[in-house]
Parts: sequence; structure tokens; C-alpha cells
Amino acid sequence: MTPGGSKPSPKPSSSPRVLKAFSSDDVLTSTLPIPLSFPDYVSAEARDLLSTMLVPDPMRRADLRLIMPHPWLSAYAHIFSNGVEDLERATKERH
Repeated sequence: MTPGGSKPSPKPSSSPRVLKAFSSDDVLTSTLPIPLSFPDYVSAEARDLLSTMLVPDPMRRADLRLIMPHPWLSAYAHIFSNGVEDLERATKERH
């Protein structure tokens, strides 16, 4: 306390500011306007697909029905033995 009865004001610190810790829920639900950027070696088709998948708003984010027929994945369609419905059902059963 100062002689006048008030608390002394804090002195400026030369130490770095401590940032608030964020929980995983904060990170998952944040909608920071961070533009996507990709390395040069990522193809235009892969960039397009990733851009539709990495949308923070789940109502605007691509679902499996849009992702699976995407041109970047269609080149690998022979690898996928299950249809979209099978994949969705398997995902729901795991959770």
C-alpha cells in the first residue's frame, strides 16, 4: 500500500507477455480468418479439395458426397472399394 492507502500501480515488465492458453475445444471451434496457403508442390486440384474440406463452418464444409467424386480423388477411385454410404456408416459405428 502507498501512504495514501491505494495499491501501487504495477511497474512495466521487460519480460515477454504471457499468452493465454487455449483448450483443444477453443482451437477446434475457432473461426480465425486465416487464409489457407499451400506449398508450391501441392497441385491445383489438391488445393481445391483441401480448401473445401478445411472450412471452419461445418454447414459450409464439404461432406463425403462432395469429397469422394472430386477430380483429385477420382484418379484413385480404384482404391476405394466402399461407397459413400458404407464409409459414413462405418464412421458412425466407430463413434
